[in-house]
Amino acid sequence: MTSRRQFLERMGWTMVPLASGLPDVSVAMPVTAPPALHTVLIDGRYPQARSLGNRIAGRGAAVHVVTDGEITDLWLREIQPVWKRRPVALAGLTGSSTLFCLEQLAWTHGLRVAFHAEHVVLPSQQTLHSVQWRDTALAPVDERTLVAAGANWSARIGDVFTSYHRNLPITATGPSCAGLEPAMPAGASLLTSWIIAPV
Repeated sequence: MTSRRQFLERMGWTMVPLASGLPDVSVAMPVTAPPALHTVLIDGRYPQARSLGNRIAGRGAAVHVVTDGEITDLWLREIQPVWKRRPVALAGLTGSSTLFCLEQLAWTHGLRVAFHAEHVVLPSQQTLHSVQWRDTALAPVDERTLVAAGANWSARIGDVFTSYHRNLPITATGPSCAGLEPAMPAGASLLTSWIIAPV
């Protein structure tokens, strides 16, 4: 008897599972080419990150929920084996330590940070934005664009993520400033949006 998995593989479809912490959603889409972003990491504690994960999942990238900086299992199981074969792009809306860890590992595999923005979520849920680096090949976004989007600012980050494709000429740069957390008001949280891509 043909299993569901065999059926989907034969039909040229793939399932994109969403990790725990997001609504139980699976998206089936035809496989025409691998997604430009291989993996998207989100911090499931934040509604903005969950919203971005749901939006990106429909584009074919695997979406994984991570706790700030706890990427060891994901690194060993998913990212490192792929990067050993070829450099593929990752993106995320996570804590800054997740970006810091992955950026250190990316350098030896020929990848660099192509986009980096910081989002300070205040106790009132108002968010302060600072775009640290955006490769010119990516969709334009700046602090004013993010502020104007209000509570839907993660959709603008999603626009940047979906503007990435493998043939973009990403400019090689030095390390990001992910290891330098900004001074924050009491009770505020720091989210970091980022893309790590081959150069």
